Order: sequence, then structure tokens, then C-alpha cells
Amino acid sequence: MFTADRSKIETFADDPAFEQAFLSAYEALSESLAAVLRHHAFLLIQPDCLAKRMAGRCLTFVEQHGFRPVATVRVRLDPAIVSGLWFYQSQSSTPDSNTIGDLVCGRSDSLLVVLRDEAPEPDVPGSLRLTRLKGPARPERRTAGHLRTLIEAQGPLVVLVHTSDEPLDMIRESAIICGPSAGDLYSAMTGPVPDDARTRLIAHIDALYRETEAHDLDSAAALARLRDTLTAVGRDARGAQAARRLLSTLDTVGAGDGVLDWQPFANDLHSVGIDPGSWDPVLIGSRYVQLDVASVPRRFAVAHPEPPELVCKSQTARSEGTA
Repeated sequence: MFTADRSKIETFADDPAFEQAFLSAYEALSESLAAVLRHHAFLLIQPDCLAKRMAGRCLTFVEQHGFRPVATVRVRLDPAIVSGLWFYQSQSSTPDSNTIGDLVCGRSDSLLVVLRDEAPEPDVPGSLRLTRLKGPARPERRTAGHLRTLIEAQGPLVVLVHTSDEPLDMIRESAIICGPSAGDLYSAMTGPVPDDARTRLIAHIDALYRETEAHDLDSAAALARLRDTLTAVGRDARGAQAARRLLSTLDTVGAGDGVLDWQPFANDLHSVGIDPGSWDPVLIGSRYVQLDVASVPRRFAVAHPEPPELVCKSQTARSEGTA
């Protein structure tokens, strides 16, 4: 009822935080917990999605595939939340990969959107259906019909959106993201959809667009821009040595002759007056750092069958004004 992965149940059973999250969810929904969760999904619109101005496309996509916004919560993904959300997956990630993830998720607030699945598939919970439509983190594994393809997520660390894979993950992740306020999400799932739920989501998107810097999130363009900046910095004797090291590093990793060691790279950037947490360095880091520890396999893999091409199942696109 909550997951197709027996190992996930066994792992979460040993997690005291999950036990409390499950008890809180059961207290809110009692015997209807499984049924309610199976007809809902979470879409997390991340800071990179907001910087690329793709939140409107996300809304259009989910509505075309039969998901209706029910409620939206503005959240801050601080390092503790990021660590909790991807705790099991990050066990196979390198420290550099986790650092880049923190920098991406911490750039601004995110939006957690509760969606109701109004076009359900038999025996497929809405969360899993949305996860399959979202597509994998790695671009080479996606098709034209995936959401991450539509919103031009370069990946695998700059993926723009996240979804909870299954109802069991919804319980765990809502508690991590919202803490005691997670009960409000369950309350939203049980009542009628407010008439202004979609309007509120668009208002949140517009507000965050006003508050955040737009960026193309193109790693190749970021590399070219950083090269130009470092070339200019190198003309100043005070930053010449660090600038030369940085340009040499970019030449090496760009040629495929090694991986980027993030901390020395970030230290040199800081020494020449460039914020290593700004988008261009982060994009370069996401492309060239070592992502995974080879000897540690990923946990809880979700099947991603190829979805159909975009087919409007419920509504025509109504969010062009925020695209």
C-alpha cells in the first residue's frame, strides 16, 4: 500500500524519525492514510528551477498529465533538510557532490506543491506516476516526454525538481521538510481543492521570481564566462597566480583529463573575489566533480519506463503567463 520495495520498509523501520513521521501521518488521516496518499503527490520546485524561470512550465506539465495543485508551501532547504531528504542516496555520493547539492538547494526558497492525481492509473500511486513522468536525473536516460527534458535540466546535480517516489517517501519527506507543520499537508489532501489553490501557487512563483536572480543554468556558457573573468583577473598581479591555477584546472577537466577537486577550486575562486557559491562556479562543479563513490551502490532505485509524449489529459495549458 505504501511501497513496492520491501527493503525500503525494513530500512525505514529502523529510523526513529520515520516512526514519528508515520505516527503523525496516521494521527492526521487514520485508516484513510494509504488511500489519501495514493491519490496525491509532492512536487518540489527547487531554486535552480526558479532561477531558470521554469516553474510555469512545471505547472503546465503536471496539469496536462492530470495533476491538480491543492496547496503550496514555501520552504527553505537548509543543509540539514537536504541531508535528511537525500540521506540514503547520499551515502553513495562523494563529499564534493553533496556540497554542490547543498549549494544548489540553498540558493533561495523552494516551493513544495501538493498535487491531487485526477487521472490515476490502476495500481500506480500518484507519487510514482509523477516520478516516472519527471524523469531520471541523468539526461541520457530521459526521453522527450519527461518533465526534466521539457524544463531543460542539465543534471545530474542541477535537476530543477524533485518528487517523492512513493507514499512511504511522502510521509518521510514531508516530515523532514515541514516538521510539525506536515499535518497541514495532510489536511489539504482530505478537503476539497480551494478555488484559489492554483492562483496561490502562481503568486508564490511570481514572488520568488522577483526575489531571485535569473540564470540560464548552461554549464558550457558558465565555463566560458568564468574563463573570461579569470583571464581578466589574471592581468592583475594580486590575483594572477590563483587565476592561472583556476584556468589550468578548467583546461584539465574540460579536456576530460580529471575530475574537479571542489575545495581547492572554491578556495582559489574566493581568493580572486569570485563567490564559489554563485551559479557559474556551481554549474561547473556539478559537471566536473566526482559524483559517486564507485564501491557504494545507489539505494532504492525507482523504475523509469519511458513515458508517452506530452498528451493533455485534463486541462489545456493555463500558466503561460508564468512560464
